[in-house]
Amino acid sequence: MQAGVLQSQKQDLQSHTRRVLHEIITTDDSSKLDILYHTFNSLVDQLEEIRRSNVDRFSLLPTELLNQIFIYYCLGERPQEPFVLLLVCKHWLNVVTHCPDLWTRLFVSLDEVNWQECMEAYCHYSRDRPLDVTLEFPFSKEELNHIAAKGHVGRWETLTIKSGSGTGSDMLNFPRRMREAPSVLYLLRNAEFPNLKNIDVRLKTAAAGSPMLWSNLFADTRSLDTVSVKHLLTSHLTVNLFFVDFPSLIDALKNLPGLVYLKFLAQRHPNVGATSGAQTAEDPIILPSLRELYMDQQPHGMTLLRRLDSPKLQRLSFRLSMQEIPVFYQAVQNISSLKSLHLILYDVPSVAQLEESPPLDLEVLTLTHLSPLSPTDFRYLLGDDSKRGMSLLTLLQLFSSAKKVNITTDQMSIQWYNIISIFQRAEELFMSKTKTTNTRKQAKASPYTGDTILLSHLLSLYLEGDLCDTALSMIHSPNLHRLKIVEAKDISPERLTDFVMRSSYLRSLHLEAVSSPQANVNDTKSFSESIPVGLTDLSVTHEAQKMIQNLEFTGLETLRLMGALQGVTMQRGIFHFDQREIHLKPFLSSITSESPSIFANLVFLDLCVSNALFPVVSGLENVIPHLSQMEKISLPRALQSTDILVDLLIQSILSSDRNSQSLGEFCPHLEEIYTEDYPQWDCLTQLLLKRNPVLYLPDFEGVRALQCLRLPALPHPSILHPLQIAMRGMFPDRTGTESRDASAPGGCDDCALSGWYCLESDVNKDTRVRSQCDRHRHGAVRVTAYS
Repeated sequence: MQAGVLQSQKQDLQSHTRRVLHEIITTDDSSKLDILYHTFNSLVDQLEEIRRSNVDRFSLLPTELLNQIFIYYCLGERPQEPFVLLLVCKHWLNVVTHCPDLWTRLFVSLDEVNWQECMEAYCHYSRDRPLDVTLEFPFSKEELNHIAAKGHVGRWETLTIKSGSGTGSDMLNFPRRMREAPSVLYLLRNAEFPNLKNIDVRLKTAAAGSPMLWSNLFADTRSLDTVSVKHLLTSHLTVNLFFVDFPSLIDALKNLPGLVYLKFLAQRHPNVGATSGAQTAEDPIILPSLRELYMDQQPHGMTLLRRLDSPKLQRLSFRLSMQEIPVFYQAVQNISSLKSLHLILYDVPSVAQLEESPPLDLEVLTLTHLSPLSPTDFRYLLGDDSKRGMSLLTLLQLFSSAKKVNITTDQMSIQWYNIISIFQRAEELFMSKTKTTNTRKQAKASPYTGDTILLSHLLSLYLEGDLCDTALSMIHSPNLHRLKIVEAKDISPERLTDFVMRSSYLRSLHLEAVSSPQANVNDTKSFSESIPVGLTDLSVTHEAQKMIQNLEFTGLETLRLMGALQGVTMQRGIFHFDQREIHLKPFLSSITSESPSIFANLVFLDLCVSNALFPVVSGLENVIPHLSQMEKISLPRALQSTDILVDLLIQSILSSDRNSQSLGEFCPHLEEIYTEDYPQWDCLTQLLLKRNPVLYLPDFEGVRALQCLRLPALPHPSILHPLQIAMRGMFPDRTGTESRDASAPGGCDDCALSGWYCLESDVNKDTRVRSQCDRHRHGAVRVTAYS
């Protein structure tokens, strides 16, 4: 009975709201607008109350059940910060702040601007619960003292020590990493942890193998000058063998039975920590909980693996030479739990060494097959490629049951037909032919004309390098869903078209740096008519567009354009890439009355997939009228201040609405905009005021509300508040607060546009290019009507 009354009340309110909105749109008397805005906002508030009373069933759940849901959300497989739950409503705020179990997993990192306040909030709301703490080093002594004083170290039960992510390569972060080990020791020496049970060490590179760190952590007893936490080291351990004596470390592993993850990084010098060549009877190293082992260096891998007793090992990564393969196989064939294997192999063993060996029961195989370490090995360069090919086939037979296969090789003569035939059960297949480092001239592969291989289980196919055209000729996979081709310079359009036609379930196609042989550009097979395909997701670079000109994408929903690099130059030994251009006009040339537009059913247009700096996008204004079904669009940051793409989109939509005297002429279904530039706030607000009042009026002129914006950073509250009011479908107060003057001197352009005072007054400014400080480089933020 009550539900019927609410429905009737809702319909009456919607009818009244439609009349008021129509009057707002059509009135010419500006003096009435304020009254109409107030009336409309009041009606929207009532509709929102009815909507919440119908759908907000969370408020009816018992607090105990809500606690369990929130704990699963915050502490599950993909942990989230509980702070986001505080912003939903007052009821959730009360539940979350009175659930101490939600606040027991503390992560402290200097990358968080307000890390001190967050740490104290965790300690406060967790009450007296034990804490699982992760510290992302390095910290200064003052910061560590603050953590020890305010971080409730007496309640720490587990401590994870990890390296900060940093930026750039490990080589650039090397000085930063070297400061991590002293910081760790300072904390362990100067703080007392009475309830600490576990310590996980996950430091990288230099800090992972610091002699000073490990001589303390592995000390038998604690003294005035040392720290002994050997009995606490548990699940994760990463060691750089460049700094550590390997035999001593192997002996220490006997006292770490709780290890789950063990990784040895490569050493720079082959003689550091070297062991004798003679194999002696040694006691086994029993690690019953070990799940993952990574050995990224050769001299000591087999020494460890022969002694290791880990019945639960699931993932294994090893770098091997040809002589070690038979011994390696003997060591792993009895590990029944092994599911994922990554091998980096130099050359291959002889056929006789691998004959009559039963295959391993694997799910994931990653094999990187490289030339010998020494490019001057003339015996290899002059050897018989066919014999090595037979040896590789014999080796791959050991992994024929793998479902996910990744094979990368630089060998000149590979029997791809026989290799592909081995993996009949594969669901994901990645094959890459890289360029060899030796100087032997590679012969151009002749076109394949033999029988095809039926791979009925294959769902994803990834091809890279010179093998692409050959592989497309060999493979027949009727159930294939995803195809990705990268760096293929010899593929023919008719070969690709024939493969797509044979794959009736193909839905996703990715073509990057793909082009035809120069000899075949003018001799491309012509088709009498366009070929319709069922693709829903297409990612393509500019040079690959001519490869698909004969395909008709009648049901395409996602289009990702990566553009084309205009040139590469080298200055002082460093490659410099010219600007990337993204051309949309070629997709318009095929639109006729008989042939539907590629944009007809497009839901998502992504122009940011290439992650290029300042790409030039041409033709967007011509494409916008054809995006009648688009719900989401991503727009990259422009180089010139006068070429802001998000402003072009918004102004095109506003102009079409004014010219047609109705809503929804252009992009009527647009719900989300991702932009790497800040828009003109007045134009954006004007668009929201035209579109979002229909939020509570279903099917009002076929227009949808713009519900989500992704911006480089949050704008100032003076901008954000009226923006969110407009996103709710309401009209903001026209006498609101004023934002900061964009022409204020000093600071970057983005801060001026987003309403903030810039903290970097010396930022470089250019009259042609928008300047940007670090505030706007931490990643996009999502803005909706309520968050």
